[in-house]
Amino acid sequence: DIECYANDVPPTELCETTGVCADAVPVCAKGTWLCVMPDTLELDETLCDGLDNDCDGLVDEELGSLKFDILFLVDRSCSMIPDAYNRAVGAMHSYSGLVGDDDAYRFALIGFPEKINSKLPLKISDLVSGTEMQTVLNSSTWVMGSGSEPSFDALHAAAAGIMNFNWRPGAQRYIFIWTDEPGQSYVAPSVTESDVAALLLIDGYKFYGFVPNVHWGSFDDIANSTGGGMLGLDDTSAMLEHLKGILKQQCVE
Repeated sequence: DIECYANDVPPTELCETTGVCADAVPVCAKGTWLCVMPDTLELDETLCDGLDNDCDGLVDEELGSLKFDILFLVDRSCSMIPDAYNRAVGAMHSYSGLVGDDDAYRFALIGFPEKINSKLPLKISDLVSGTEMQTVLNSSTWVMGSGSEPSFDALHAAAAGIMNFNWRPGAQRYIFIWTDEPGQSYVAPSVTESDVAALLLIDGYKFYGFVPNVHWGSFDDIANSTGGGMLGLDDTSAMLEHLKGILKQQCVE
């Protein structure tokens, strides 16, 4: 069947995609709509040029000079389940899968609370590859019946070395938290937002919070002081795009 004729207006979103493929031009060729790709397209990324040349959603993967040690913290309490928790894990799982076994990226995971009737955070995984983190996330679950969200305690335990993560020398350290509640602490003396901000600065962590904007004031001093940011607890695809935008490779000069 003939789909088009010369001078027809192409269908909306015909060539919409990611990376340099977004610059594709729709043309009608012998009655069929085609997307003519730009010269910058590569089947496998070989150019370290700040572009997603192979249109897989990542920029300069396996070509840059940076290493990223990434800690995910996720609220597993009642108010997050199932929808917000599943969206958060979906974003983590998708990004981990994108980078796969690229040695530039390592991921760790903390869940909070540890279990029902517990006010402690739980170290679920030390730093592993993206592929391994997908396996960890596949087996992780929420804590039914718990209303405790020790987010400040989890951040403090991670940055103070209490959980003994194997941070790599020279790697950039990023912390991402997903919660629908304000920051909370259950230890004595209580851990405050300013305590966390000061601690994260010592070893150069960057903090980003996926949190409803009504609770940004509970974490924004941490984000601002570390050069991070506050982001919405949105749908999985939006949060994935944030992760891709933040964790960009850098070409060797």
